[in-house]
Amino acid sequence: MKKIIVFSFLLISLFTHGQDDQRKKDSMALFAPTAKGKPDGEPVSRMMSKDGGSLISPDKKVELIIPPGALSSETMISIQPSVNLATAGVGKAYSFEPSGIQFQQPVQMIFHYTDKDMDGDSPQLMAISMQDEKGSWYRLRNIKLDTLAKTITGTTRHFSLYAMSWGIVLNPRLTRIKVSRQVEVELYVAPASEYADEADRFHAVAAVFDYQYQNPRNWSVNSVPDGDAAVGKIIKSSVREVTSVIYKAPEKIPDVNPVQIVVEIKGVEIFDRFVTVTKKCTILVYDDLYEVNMIATMKAGDKSSWGGKKTYYDEGSFMVSLDTKTPTILDIKNKLEILTDNCKKTILNPGTNTGMIHITGVKGIKVTPAESPGGWERVVEIAFIMRKAEFSMVKYDCPPPPGYIHGNASGTNIPGLGLLQSIPAQPVFIKFMAKEGEQIIYQQGKEGGELFVKFTVKQIKED
Repeated sequence: MKKIIVFSFLLISLFTHGQDDQRKKDSMALFAPTAKGKPDGEPVSRMMSKDGGSLISPDKKVELIIPPGALSSETMISIQPSVNLATAGVGKAYSFEPSGIQFQQPVQMIFHYTDKDMDGDSPQLMAISMQDEKGSWYRLRNIKLDTLAKTITGTTRHFSLYAMSWGIVLNPRLTRIKVSRQVEVELYVAPASEYADEADRFHAVAAVFDYQYQNPRNWSVNSVPDGDAAVGKIIKSSVREVTSVIYKAPEKIPDVNPVQIVVEIKGVEIFDRFVTVTKKCTILVYDDLYEVNMIATMKAGDKSSWGGKKTYYDEGSFMVSLDTKTPTILDIKNKLEILTDNCKKTILNPGTNTGMIHITGVKGIKVTPAESPGGWERVVEIAFIMRKAEFSMVKYDCPPPPGYIHGNASGTNIPGLGLLQSIPAQPVFIKFMAKEGEQIIYQQGKEGGELFVKFTVKQIKED
């Protein structure tokens, strides 16, 4: 087998501009720009001198070690946890401040990961990504992995926003398919920028799979090598099998669903060792599936008040599968509520706030058969585990209203005080007809009004 290129350098440089920028000297591979992640937790700060020092984030997930001589003068160093919008990002992102500072010595950043973060995939496929002021992402050129301490370490001479992310992605073109249908599943270096040309993309992929495409790749579906008629089959293409296969769903819903597809790659040289790495993805196989979407909005305030006009937005969704004898709730998505005004805010309870819409669990599902044989008039009733709603606790800093002569208003509060603090998170109970099309199953208030809540359900057809 040909020697595989060391993973530290597998993400061959895909950028062509700004070679004099220290950030690009520290990193490689340009990835598609994203928005900036919003603050997601309390920041931590420490004044450091020329002697350097260390600082760890409040959640103990990332640590900065600044060596002696890195700073030319006394500087306040900060870590602000943020939402991770990096491609294939893992956990939170972290903004190191002051942004743009240039160090005279390399600064060490240590990310701590857990088995839960890896979710069964090989940590050797992890990377550290950096986002620049334009929103583009770069991968650090040199990183070190310690699987015993469960840390990924990198160095930098500047500050920006950093995050853990996967260097390799196993991506199905669709995350759910109907029985007997098929979908392409592609294994690739995490998505590069649209500015990268095809030759650069080829070289980056070849670095993982060997230029001769000789290192073995074994595929499985629900632990069955290449799958079978019960779980679905892996169809290999002689042209693209190096990076892509076809998954064909079974004719009936498999017992374990969503199905788990795993690729095992042997003989990859990572950190001077030949290892076997694995990456997985899941695909939901469906036949009789319904999607419930929920939104809630509240509006208050005005331009002449502290914070100006205020908008609260929350949403969530889940799937209801009627494919088997026992109805099942799948793919529950509880999304973090969004608070909009002209204040600078930090959410202090991102791990426990439910918002108005939040599903903790399901108490029971009842399906009443259709009155007429073969009809679509089945009635689905779902009772959810009740939980008191917890709204975001916010540390805020609001500029004064127009014409107000005093300074900013700052402090901590919980939006939605009063009666809203005693209500249960929604939904508590829903009922709908299992039929084609989209239905409104609950609505309160008018869209655009002070309070608006709407739940809809639709049958999933072919994606």
